[in-house]
Amino acid sequence: MRILCVMLITLIMGASSLFANSVTLINTSPFPLDVALYAADGTVLAQYSGLKPQAQKEWSDEHSLTNPTESQTPYTVIWTCSSGGEYSICTMVYAGSAVLSSQCQGNLICTPKKKTPGTPNSGGQNDGGGN
Repeated sequence: MRILCVMLITLIMGASSLFANSVTLINTSPFPLDVALYAADGTVLAQYSGLKPQAQKEWSDEHSLTNPTESQTPYTVIWTCSSGGEYSICTMVYAGSAVLSSQCQGNLICTPKKKTPGTPNSGGQNDGGGN
């Protein structure tokens, strides 16, 4: 009986993973990137920050098990530079896809954040004002 229960649980767990949507997000750029995954209706499904070069994240959605008639595809994936600015965008992404940041449309470059100049003592004048 115990073996039958284990087999039944294994079967149910295996079957549930067949119906889940998943997308693999892979940072193929030389820059750390942030990435967001959007459903077809614009709903944010996932956001990841500081994904290092060559790192990947696997997103999956169990939502399809509870309401299989509601489609969230095609997805849109937006890659942004950690320093700010858009890196690339992939549209028409479907469940089971692997999305490579450098294979999407966009600038494919990140520029470092501009440093705000300090306020050094201008002209060598002192604040004391005494002569």
